[in-house]
Amino acid sequence: MIFLLIDKFMKIKLFLFTALIFFLLSAVGCKEKEKPTFNMPQEFKDYVIFPIGSYWIYQDSISGAIDSTNLQSRTSTMLDDNNFPYICEYIIEQVYHSYNNYTNHNSGKINDYISNYSENNSYVYLQSDPIFISNVDIGVSSGNLKYEKFYNSLFIKNTTFKDVKVFSSNESIGNIEFLRTYYSRFVGLIKLEYKEISSNNLKVWELKKYHIN
Repeated sequence: MIFLLIDKFMKIKLFLFTALIFFLLSAVGCKEKEKPTFNMPQEFKDYVIFPIGSYWIYQDSISGAIDSTNLQSRTSTMLDDNNFPYICEYIIEQVYHSYNNYTNHNSGKINDYISNYSENNSYVYLQSDPIFISNVDIGVSSGNLKYEKFYNSLFIKNTTFKDVKVFSSNESIGNIEFLRTYYSRFVGLIKLEYKEISSNNLKVWELKKYHIN
């Protein structure tokens, strides 16, 4: 009798163990696939992200107007949004402009950068629209933005800037049609070309002085 009870007990135990294994395997199978995570690559940070307190002074080559830009604050988080199939780095900066210029913003300006992985395997950075494409060949486009040229060095206002990337755009905001942006590694934006739609006047802002904190 005792052997029958033991045998019955073992069979029940084996059944429960098998059921537990099946449940665990089912739970693993039903687990949502983990999202990939995309950080800002170092190349983008070398061209666009700088220490708090850094400033850049630009001059309008046509009118001689001056715009002083100062980086006041920054926050960086990993954004897990249901609308995105991935987790991406999200950077928000508070920038002060002394002149209400080409940005078409008030003097208090927010830069929001989101890392993205596009179909052509290139990183794209958004500030409501693409502003910078990283780790791709010349000629690659994303949305309204195209990586147009690269200069080993470019001379602007008595300063030689190194490793300059040039992006062309047909993006329009208000009365402004953006044409080209020039970024120098470890310096940032050094030149901006745009057109005033109403007057068809070309405007060019060039970096006159800067300080990386």
